[in-house]
Amino acid sequence: MADMAPFRAWKYDFSRIGPPSEVLAPPYDVISHGRARELAKASPHHVIHLILGKPAPGASFGPGDYQRAAETWDAWRRDGVLVRDEQPSLYVYDIEFSDLITDERTTRTGVIGALKLEPFEAGVVLPHEEIFQGPLSDRINLMRAADAVFSPIFGLHEDPGGAATAALTAKADEAFIETADGDGCVHRVRRVTDAEAIEGFCAALAARTVIIADGHHRYTAALEHARAKGRLGGKADGSRTMFCLTPSDDPGLRAYGTHRLFRGLGGAPDLAPLADLARIQPLPDLDAAAAIQVVESAPAKLPTYVFATRGGLHRVSVEDPSRLERLLVGVHPALRADELTILHRAILTALGIGASGIDVAGGVGHTRDAAEALREVRQGEADLAVLVRSPGGAELAAVCAAGQRMPQKTTYFYPKLLSGCVFLDLSG
Repeated sequence: MADMAPFRAWKYDFSRIGPPSEVLAPPYDVISHGRARELAKASPHHVIHLILGKPAPGASFGPGDYQRAAETWDAWRRDGVLVRDEQPSLYVYDIEFSDLITDERTTRTGVIGALKLEPFEAGVVLPHEEIFQGPLSDRINLMRAADAVFSPIFGLHEDPGGAATAALTAKADEAFIETADGDGCVHRVRRVTDAEAIEGFCAALAARTVIIADGHHRYTAALEHARAKGRLGGKADGSRTMFCLTPSDDPGLRAYGTHRLFRGLGGAPDLAPLADLARIQPLPDLDAAAAIQVVESAPAKLPTYVFATRGGLHRVSVEDPSRLERLLVGVHPALRADELTILHRAILTALGIGASGIDVAGGVGHTRDAAEALREVRQGEADLAVLVRSPGGAELAAVCAAGQRMPQKTTYFYPKLLSGCVFLDLSG
C-alpha cells in the first residue's frame, strides 16, 4: 500500500557553510515572524530563507517572497552550498530528548524517504486533523515556485517492535548531522545506501498505511501541486513527497496537547453558561506544571479542561456526556469522545465562541507550552486559555480508521523534525 523509495537528496555542504546548528530550524509553522527575521539575519544560508516561517501577524506572503525562496534554492545548488548524493538513499533520523512532563530521557527513530503521493480517499495516507486554508495556500505557493520539498512530513506506520526500522538502522553510515536544538534535543541523521536493507524496509512498509502526525498542510499542498503538474500517479520524484516515518509503537513517540488561546473576546468570558454541560470548580493560582496535572490526571473517559481567565483558573469537567447530545448532532461516533471535538463543538459553542471562529487568521492561537498560555492571560494579552490533555495514540488511530478528522492543531508531536537536513528536488 504505502510506497516509499530512496532518493538522491540535496544536502548542505557543512564544510563550507559552518555547523548544522547555524542553518537548520524546526518546521515553518512553529517559527514566529520575529524569530524568522532573526534567523535570516544570522546566516545567509539559513534554511529559513527557503521555508520562510510565519508571515507578520495579520499579513501574508506575496509572490515576491516565494520567488526569492525559489531563486535561493536554485542559487545554493548552483553555487555548491548544497550538494547532491550520488546514489538514491534512505536516511535514519534519531532524536534524543527529554519528556516534557516526566523529564525522562528517551530517543525517537524515524526513516526519511520519498513517499508516493496518494489521495486521501485511497486510504493509504491518513490525516488525523483538519487544516487551515491560509497555511495551505501558503505552502502551495511555495511549492509551485520552487518545485521542491524543504522539510520532511512526520508520519507513523505499523512496524511491530521496530523490526524493519532496526534492520535498516544497522546498515546506516556515521551521522553526517549531529546537533542540539534550543530545547536540548540532539538530532542525528545517517545515510543508508545498502540496496538490500533499503529494499527490505520498503517491502515491509508496502503492506502498511501511513498516518500523518505533523505536516497536514504540506501533504495536502504536495497533492495539489502534483495534480496541477500532471504527476500524480507517476513514477518520478515529482509524484512523491518527503516523509520521516516512525513506528507507531516507538518508545520515544510523544504527543502533547495543543492548548488554545483566545483574544478579542472583550474581556474574561462568563463561564456560567457551561453549568448545564459541565462541572466548574475554581482552582488556586497554580503554576503551569500543576495546572497540566489537573487535566492529565483526570479519569480517561471524563473530558476535562483547565480554563484560565483574568479572573483565575477553573477546572471544567463533563461528568454526564448525555448533556452534550444536542450540541453534537451530526458528529461522527468516532469523534464523540474526542476532547477537542467536544471543546469546539459543545463547550465553546455554549460560550458563544463558535467553530466558525476557530481560524488561524482570527483571534485564536495554539501553543504546547502551558506556561506561555497562562502567561498571556495573566499579562492581559489573551482573554482565555484552555489547557487540554495529551491525546491518546489509540484514539488517534481509531479516528483515522473511521475516515474522520479531529479539529485543527489537536496534537503536538515532540520533538519537531529539523528542516534542512535533506531536500527533495521534484523537478526531475
